[in-house]
Amino acid sequence: MKKESTGVNHETGLINQQEIEQYQKMSGEMGMTGTRINLPIIKIGYDTAVPDSYGKFIKGVKGETGTDWQVIGDTFEAVRLVTRKTLRAYIGEGETMYTAEFDNPKEVLALFLNGDVVGEGTIKELKANNDKLKMNMVLYLLMGEELVRVYVKGASLAALFRFFQDVKFPKDAIYNTSFSLHPEKKGNINYFVIDYVIGTKYENVKKVLQLQQELRHGFQVIKEIRDNKYTQTVMSQNDEDQNAIDVSKIPF
Repeated sequence: MKKESTGVNHETGLINQQEIEQYQKMSGEMGMTGTRINLPIIKIGYDTAVPDSYGKFIKGVKGETGTDWQVIGDTFEAVRLVTRKTLRAYIGEGETMYTAEFDNPKEVLALFLNGDVVGEGTIKELKANNDKLKMNMVLYLLMGEELVRVYVKGASLAALFRFFQDVKFPKDAIYNTSFSLHPEKKGNINYFVIDYVIGTKYENVKKVLQLQQELRHGFQVIKEIRDNKYTQTVMSQNDEDQNAIDVSKIPF
């Protein structure tokens, strides 16, 4: 009987190197490859409306009446599942310009301003016409038993690139990444930068690989909807076909 692959060779007890490399490639360790899945978001607390959050990580969960924010603390550990990219710019108070998340920098993306489409083009074209647009990385993480995402930009993004470039990842298993913060100052502006180090070993290789595959499938479904491949079944208000895709039931 064929044994189920779990990341461990049951005859030798050794880690399956091929599955570890698959994990490292998809999570960004073996070259970051850089559409949006609605998961709780983790960010740095600056908002005085969230008590005791300044300079700490906070987690936001969207509800019917808005986003509920809770303080995580000064540090947390999570397994990196998938690394994505997006362009974002803060135009003014309450105004944000952004693209969908993407893998391929050559694909044509819509540009949104507060939810309205204001243009489209490749990353190069969009940045040429909008110099405020900056690259952000989106880390999809498994924090404990919960899937979350983190947008990384600015000095924290530079630190992330150094982390991937300089750190030698162990080849024997999957490891958590430990996220922490340190303060910096530029002129009169005080801000915090994310630090990254290798954390504790994560034992459930099979679960991580399954979650990676489910996320990638979700990204592909969103991309196909975005590219209008499912226009007739998703967008048509007159379609009564029971097999038509119900976007509200897609789990992201």
